[in-house]
Amino acid sequence: MVKVITLVFGIASIINLMWPRTPEAGWLNKWLILISMVVLIALGLIQLVMLNMSKEPMQGQSSPGI
Repeated sequence: MVKVITLVFGIASIINLMWPRTPEAGWLNKWLILISMVVLIALGLIQLVMLNMSKEPMQGQSSPGI
């Protein structure tokens, strides 16, 4: 239950931080946190795919444990 509350609080905090509040601020200042979050998630997914690809055995090699 504590993990669920923590997850909900974390998501609410992220939404609170990325919500634009100042109409007179420039476009980048309003959306910088959202842009940063999208870039970080994309980089994490790229790294995940690259690590999974590097763990696959190459053709002609036996897999570990065989």
